[in-house]
This record gives sequence, C-alpha cells and structure tokens, in this order.
Amino acid sequence: RVRVVASTDVAAGWCGTKHVREKKRMETKRNAGEDGDGSVGKKKAAFFDVDGTVTQSNVVVPFVQYKLRKMRWIQKAWYVPYMTLCCVVYLVMDKISRTWFNAVFYRSYRGMPAEEKKHMAQFVHCTYMKPRIFRQAVEMIERLKREGYRIVFVTGSLDFLVEPLAQQLGVDHVLAARMEEEAGRLTGKLLGNPVSDREKAKLVVQYAADHDVDLFRSKAFGDSYADVHMLQAVGEPTVVRGSRKLLRWAGTHRCPCLSYHEHLS
Repeated sequence: RVRVVASTDVAAGWCGTKHVREKKRMETKRNAGEDGDGSVGKKKAAFFDVDGTVTQSNVVVPFVQYKLRKMRWIQKAWYVPYMTLCCVVYLVMDKISRTWFNAVFYRSYRGMPAEEKKHMAQFVHCTYMKPRIFRQAVEMIERLKREGYRIVFVTGSLDFLVEPLAQQLGVDHVLAARMEEEAGRLTGKLLGNPVSDREKAKLVVQYAADHDVDLFRSKAFGDSYADVHMLQAVGEPTVVRGSRKLLRWAGTHRCPCLSYHEHLS
C-alpha cells in the first residue's frame, strides 16, 4: 500500500532562499571534493507533481463529473451554469495564487459523506485519471525506479483521489492534501496548508530528513510556477509541459524541459 502523508506546516526554515543558499553551499563543497554534508550512502528520490506532470488533469473536473453523475436533469440545469461561472473565478484565483485557489475550491467538498471517498476515488481514477496518464511520465518513473530512486508524488490533489494512481504506478510515497472530517462528513477544510508553492518545498525537505534522502542527488518534476519552490529544493529539477512563467524560470536557471503529450491509453 502506498504511504500517504498529509500536508502539515513543517520545516519552515528550510524552504525558499535559505534552502537555495544551503544547496549552493553543498554544490561548492562537492565541486571541491569535500563531503562535509555526509551525503555518501544516502538515498535519492524523484519528486513528481501530478496534475499536468504525470496526468493531463486538474482538481476541478473530476469533482464536477462526480457531482453530475448523481444529479437529475433539473439539478444539472442550474448546476452546470453555476459551475461554469465558478470555474472562471477559480481560473483567476489560480493565476494569482495556487494556494488560495486550493483552499477556496476544496470548500466545495463540505458535507460530502466520508464513506463516499473510496467510491469517488475509484470513479475518478477509472473515468478521468487513468485515460489521461502520460506515457512518457510512466516511462520516466519506471526508469528512475530501476536507477534506485524513491518515487514520491507531491500534489495539491486530495490524498484519497491520488492513491489509486500511485498504486497503479508503483509510487513509494504520496505527499498530498488531506481533508478534515467531522461527524462522518467532510468539512471542506484541509488539515494543514494546501500543498502548493512553498508548502511543497517544506514537505520535500521534511521527507528527505525523515527518509535519509540526499536532495542534491534527487530530482523533481513540475509543470506550474506553483512547483518552482519544490524544483529549487533539489539538485536536478526538470520542467514538464511548463507554463510560460515556469519556462522563463527554467531558461534563466538552465533547467531541462520535457514535453509530454502521448497518453498511456
């Protein structure tokens, strides 16, 4: 079973510019032939964003599809225009801040019975996620596993929705958002911070500390500028199908870019 780790506010001092300075210090020592950071014998990991990187997906569409399948036509008549308007608002919010968008969007889950999580996860995986898996991402994951990397998903998606995909691809750990439950129902509030922006870097650094992983020898893959802090946290970042802003960052930092387009099925 894939180990799923919830988002929590950890290792605050190890993200952002401080961690970048530490990484540069490590690089200088290695170039000089020193081993003061004790990296010999440490493990290496490959950290993957999911939506847009491993699958051509987002967090909104599967939620809407799951809601619609349970509605009568009269309910759909008002829900579809309502969600269309919401999606315009979500798009604007996401452009401003992925963290803000995640916190607001997940309020849509408020009141959903917790016992539905497993059923929803299977529905989303079979009808939405599985047909949208990038073949090149699967090949990359399999190659990295052969090379001894631990495969870790770092995603703003909810943990129970990502777990079937992680099991299919043989992922070792999932660092994902987790929703609060109360009286057998989801509250719409996340436990901890949304897994985006700096929070991704915090979780990656904490994972490395907990599992004896050398971040300098590790890789990270992301498609959005919300992944940039995670990319900066490792020695070998890679941009996948990047947004314009992320591609500009990649060009400035000489970061390799990949273009995935072919689906697995």
